[in-house]
Amino acid sequence: MISVMIVDDEPFIREGLKVVINWEEQGFHIVAEASNGKEALAILEEKEVDLIITDIRMPIYDGLELIELAKAK
Repeated sequence: MISVMIVDDEPFIREGLKVVINWEEQGFHIVAEASNGKEALAILEEKEVDLIITDIRMPIYDGLELIELAKAK
């Protein structure tokens, strides 16, 4: 299974992404979700994630900053 983290500051978007796609059927498993880039980076320190689905516009670290910081680690 491919582990997935969903990062978005809108709770309804995170929930929608979780229910609109049959993740398990497609070979994915949602292991975490975060409401901003800083929270996502903290999760990445503790969990191994194969795929991050992120919003671009978010508070603290936006999606592009999250990608750069995650790549640096």
